[in-house]
Amino acid sequence: MTEQGCMFDILNLPDAALKKVLPKVSTRTLIRLLNAYPRTVGRTFIGLLNESLSPTAMEFLREEMSASQPPSLRQIREAESELVKLLHEEKLFPLIQPLPVA
Repeated sequence: MTEQGCMFDILNLPDAALKKVLPKVSTRTLIRLLNAYPRTVGRTFIGLLNESLSPTAMEFLREEMSASQPPSLRQIREAESELVKLLHEEKLFPLIQPLPVA
């Protein structure tokens, strides 16, 4: 059985790997992760997304973030699981499986 990943494992990935995957993550998932972890994930992901997305897409993302409610624990786990699954599918994070959602 492989181990489960956490956001710190994801943040330790090379920037190139994250730049490849982050634009493929759903807006809803990004917003949940950015709002759940503003100081850790937020800073890192926003910086990488600024390099990957258009200014219009970044403006949309920021507007959606400010208009959204804080995510529940279940929503945070679902978002983390979606990101880990995408990283796994892209073969960028092969040892980590998506977190089970209770």
